[in-house]
Amino acid sequence: MIKGMLFYEPEKLDDIKGNESAIAELRRFAMSFKLGKYERPLLVYGPTGIGKSSAVRMLAKENGWNVIELNASDYRDKESISKLLMAASQSRGLFGGRNMVLLDEVDELSARFDKGASSAITELITKSKNPIIMIANDMWDQKIAFLRNSTTPVEFKRPKQFVVEEVLKGVASEAGITPNADVITAIARRSGGDIRSAISDMLILGNSPDEALDYIGLRDKKGYIFETLDRIFLSNTIAAPLRAITNSYTRKCP
Repeated sequence: MIKGMLFYEPEKLDDIKGNESAIAELRRFAMSFKLGKYERPLLVYGPTGIGKSSAVRMLAKENGWNVIELNASDYRDKESISKLLMAASQSRGLFGGRNMVLLDEVDELSARFDKGASSAITELITKSKNPIIMIANDMWDQKIAFLRNSTTPVEFKRPKQFVVEEVLKGVASEAGITPNADVITAIARRSGGDIRSAISDMLILGNSPDEALDYIGLRDKKGYIFETLDRIFLSNTIAAPLRAITNSYTRKCP
């Protein structure tokens, strides 16, 4: 589904391409809960932009689960985790559906946890009756070492270039744009497997001429959003804002 000019959001789990074995493991996890069997939480990990968070949210949608997500800005202390997530992990939703507890980017959230947060999460894992899924870029980050023995790892890998190309063709068709094959190949190659950035690049380019590819390159993953906004609003030309957008790093599409 195309949302606005620059954002694409999958509508179902099968829309996530290039990690079929990981998708199968997510579905096996969900089936266990349908059969009344408890499963250890999943630790879904892999590089940014390849569909981890989208896959987990589509899994919840596919199974009618309510997503209860840890918010990095508000719920990073032991009391909040115990009070809010523990209740969700042991109860049903308003209309009887299961709650799924989601800790997205847990390797980054961990830097903001207070000293008791890890013990609260460990207790959450031990007592939960509902599915828990955690998402990380790097499962070997020492800050989340306490999770490795109590979760089941599910790896998402960078999809191959031909997979990215096929995804781009499908999104282009849905968006009503017709980039030529060379443009699709160039974007896919330069994405390095980051499907999210590849889709954004293609939607930015639209039906632009091939020369616009000069502004699509490997992103500076540490680019700051405020610097990008300055270049967009303070520039008198179209080239600089386009380059700023395509070189910025956006962690999530809204």
